[in-house]
Amino acid sequence: MNRKCLLVAAIACMAAATARADLIEVGAGINQAKVYVEWSDGFSAEFLVRFGQAETDTTTGLGLIDIIEAETELTTVRQDFGWGEFVDGITYGQHSDAGFGGGELWWHYWEDNASSRSAWTGSMIGALGRIVAHGDADAWIYGRADAPEPQWQVPYRNGYGQYVYDANDFATDWIDYQPNGTIEDWLSGDPFDDPANALGRPTVDTTGDDWFIPMDRPAPVVPVYPPFRAGELVYLGEGGSLTLSFNHAVCDDENNPYGIDFIVFGNAAQTVGGEQSWVNGDPLAVQAGPSGGSEPGIVSVSQDGTTWYSFTSDPSFMADDPSFIKLPADAPDGPFCDGFAPTLGRIYDPCWADASLGNWNRFWAEPTNPTLPVDPALSYTSLAGMSVARMAQTYGDSAGGAGYDLARLDLPIDPNTSKKWFQFVRIDDAAGDGTAEIDAVADVSCPGDYKHPAPLGDVNGDFCVDVEDAAVVADFWQLQIADPTDPAAAADLNGDGNVDIADLKIVLDNLGICAWPGR
Repeated sequence: MNRKCLLVAAIACMAAATARADLIEVGAGINQAKVYVEWSDGFSAEFLVRFGQAETDTTTGLGLIDIIEAETELTTVRQDFGWGEFVDGITYGQHSDAGFGGGELWWHYWEDNASSRSAWTGSMIGALGRIVAHGDADAWIYGRADAPEPQWQVPYRNGYGQYVYDANDFATDWIDYQPNGTIEDWLSGDPFDDPANALGRPTVDTTGDDWFIPMDRPAPVVPVYPPFRAGELVYLGEGGSLTLSFNHAVCDDENNPYGIDFIVFGNAAQTVGGEQSWVNGDPLAVQAGPSGGSEPGIVSVSQDGTTWYSFTSDPSFMADDPSFIKLPADAPDGPFCDGFAPTLGRIYDPCWADASLGNWNRFWAEPTNPTLPVDPALSYTSLAGMSVARMAQTYGDSAGGAGYDLARLDLPIDPNTSKKWFQFVRIDDAAGDGTAEIDAVADVSCPGDYKHPAPLGDVNGDFCVDVEDAAVVADFWQLQIADPTDPAAAADLNGDGNVDIADLKIVLDNLGICAWPGR
């Protein structure tokens, strides 16, 4: 291919930078949907729309726009040809587009359904016929046919769906176990004293409790029905401790969702509301109570198994042991494990219910992803009053657990990666507040971590090699790199000090390679 033509084509494919408004909240009700609108000048606005008085209430795509128009300065121009009304123009302040201008110059309407296994898809029925339920999202884009990229999305979220279990994502060995007493499984009589139960993924399905659920029936773990069997958990006891290790460095990766780097799973549970009980039935029929359990454990991490950095500012914790370095005295204490967020074993998706659980299961699909943290803004209080189904929808693909951010600790930084890291994790039962039980410890996954390094040829850092990378090379074409901090250095892929055809060839040789699922 002619080099000049190739460079011109690459430049033409570069994405335009856009200005964005903060998320605007409108409407009233217990259900939420989101709407993204993008104009041809690159400006976009994002709306959180509340509607409905019952969890099963729905609205339409035009219903969402009606709510936005009623409460903001956004206005629309609509056309009705007798077979339905459609949006022909949208104005918001000085940003306005209307009509068909040829090519892609028209309002493209997109859907992202909470119940779908795919992300954004172009609507086939239009906004009037579009039925919107809680958790769904709509998008309107004028002038381009590319899928929306709203700020509200969890970064790289498509890569977290349909998780494939990998034991390397979790603690792989136990180093030390110092329990104080034990308890026994009330069904089997077995003790909760096997530290290997804290290795691997958190429990997906437990058993019936022989009260409300037959003991021989698998019972998916949900926030109101946690793991509780001796083969699922290890008990610490008052003042007890457990030390585990990973087979790799767990890092403070910049792309980890919500800044959470690892997750500890216990068996805390949210209460069930009113006089209800969990019977492994319809999750829409059972509501969460106002509170949840907590048997707090203090979490510490270490690079060498000797010096520990602890997520507590309590001066009495390990007060006589200088090998434990705590948070500053004025720092918020914790978080503590075996509290919020309770584990969710499976995704709520009646359309894809897992038949292997039995004919009774009409609700629960594949296991959740324990390497995706739940939104840290959630709490027992924020979930109170939700149905178990709505709680599961709020978790999304996440399995829950207590999330931890390594940035809070004064850990040494790896000179090769410039990241904080650890390989050992220790959990000590916190005095006076119950006794922690531990199910699992997970490394949060993200693009750029040890399993998903950026592919060769990824110049712009989006973990895919495509024409946008070629365009960056074109921008710095024939420049010489005088300093490693030079922005052009990213385009010098072979490190010879020049941005030239050799660097472009590296991009083209790796075109289409992505380091993260769903990209």
